[in-house]
Amino acid sequence: MASNEVRAEDFGFIYLDVDDPAIAWLAYRGLISSSDITPANPGNISWFSTKLIKRGLSSTLEREGKFEGVRQKSFKEKLSRLSSLYTFDNVETAREALKNLGKFNSENLVSIEPADQDFRREIYDMQWIDNFDLIGIDAAERYWSGENYPEHPLPEALLSGRFWILGTSVRKRAYRTIQRLDPKALAVLELARLAAHFGSNLGAISPWLRKEGETIIVSQVINYDEKEGLEVFQRALGEHRKNPEFPINWPDLKPLKGSKEDKNLDDLFKVPDGRLFEHEFRVDKATELAQTIQNILLS
Repeated sequence: MASNEVRAEDFGFIYLDVDDPAIAWLAYRGLISSSDITPANPGNISWFSTKLIKRGLSSTLEREGKFEGVRQKSFKEKLSRLSSLYTFDNVETAREALKNLGKFNSENLVSIEPADQDFRREIYDMQWIDNFDLIGIDAAERYWSGENYPEHPLPEALLSGRFWILGTSVRKRAYRTIQRLDPKALAVLELARLAAHFGSNLGAISPWLRKEGETIIVSQVINYDEKEGLEVFQRALGEHRKNPEFPINWPDLKPLKGSKEDKNLDDLFKVPDGRLFEHEFRVDKATELAQTIQNILLS
């Protein structure tokens, strides 16, 4: 189980739903970024925000809208919940959240560590979030002030930056998700994993909004360039020559070594199928969220 790979001394902990193909892709790639990291997320919108709007629960939209409104009004220097990564800085807290909230899966818990020194971490008590309906707007003020909830505080960590995903169990399950849903994308997925190792944004995936007639669709955008892909492949070959233990999934990269006469080459080397990620963007719910934020700013 993934919990065997999670160590108390690790930097941070996050639950990754690798049954979701988008999360599975970034999990196997091994690098996760907050949505304010523009090179990795040109759409500047988080998976959390798109899912929040997709679910469209008015109570949740009101809560998140008021928390964001209070942040913009009185705590502008703080990280936004709508763009940050939701993590835990303590493994016991992460497991406590699993028991208390029931919305996480123990098999999806992984450790993370910063990919570089340019990151931010802020700790808040998520009990203010969970008790918002009982307390009201004052909960947001106390949350952003960094105050602990009077009864059984449960700290969460908001992160901004790029972070390595550690361990292999959850990433292997993520791989199986892509293998099952989009096997023709496995070569690009392996290149994406290698690219992350070399510090390249090749293969980074993020939400993307596009318009179809009068409808806005949530899809995905992948950072991919054929020339850069070949450079990553050649660099991986060089690394493997120097260190035969350097991990490369050769079977998935077989299309890159195929001959020009291989009629199936193009069919076996494709970026992920965007249709796996797509759903209609609920503009009315996005408006509802934005209006709630605006109401707080005007109050």
